[in-house]
Amino acid sequence: MQIYIYLIVVTMFSKKIIIFAHRYTKTNKDMISFIIWIIGVVLCIKAVLEILSLPGDMTKQLLCIVILLLTSWIGLVVYYFWAREQVGQWVK
Repeated sequence: MQIYIYLIVVTMFSKKIIIFAHRYTKTNKDMISFIIWIIGVVLCIKAVLEILSLPGDMTKQLLCIVILLLTSWIGLVVYYFWAREQVGQWVK
């Protein structure tokens, strides 16, 4: 069930990205910025799905997700290089 929801969200999201990319990209500089933005969005979605799949308290999971999303790239770097192994202990 979760995989189907994920595929529906990704499909809907990818159509919006293509429309946004067509309107947004005017120069090479804009295209590079857009690619970096897409990488950040994909990594955020992956991190959120990983946190939601951990067993534990949903309130603590949502708090971790909100902190991750509010801190943007710094949050992603901290999550993937340090906190990834420790989030499971934090949400118990």
